[in-house]
Amino acid sequence: LLPLFRLAARGLAPTLARRNPRLAMIHAEDAAADIARLAAGEARGVTALADARPDGYTLPEIWRACGEALGT
Repeated sequence: LLPLFRLAARGLAPTLARRNPRLAMIHAEDAAADIARLAAGEARGVTALADARPDGYTLPEIWRACGEALGT
């Protein structure tokens, strides 16, 4: 996410060519814990690694959160 914050701090907010893209996110420690559970056989089936919003975030939501974190 650091590159996003660097861009936001400069007032830049790139977009993706796809209409209404959504990005799923997860913290590295959460991803590692999920992978460990899978490796230990504690979870089965198809698994998607994501935070509490597996449907993802829109780019405006991401940029808004970056701006709030930077105090802008």
